Amino acid sequence: MNKSVIAVYSGDDLEFFGTVDEVADFEGIKPESVRFYATPHGRSKSKGKEYVRVTVDDYFPLESLR
Repeated sequence: MNKSVIAVYSGDDLEFFGTVDEVADFEGIKPESVRFYATPHGRSKSKGKEYVRVTVDDYFPLESLR
C-alpha cells in the first residue's frame, strides 16, 4: 500500500517530512494549507518554502526514514 507524505524544504535543506497533519502541526498551519502548498500553484505562494508530495511504498516504509 502506498502512502503519500509531504516533505518541507527551505532552499536545499529538508526541514521536515510527514503526513499532512504532521506537517501542519510542525508548521503551525491548517492541513488545507499544506495540501494547497503541495500543488503547483501553491508552491508559488509558500513564502520561501517548498512542500513536495512524496509517495512511499511498503518496500521503503516511512518509519525507516525517521
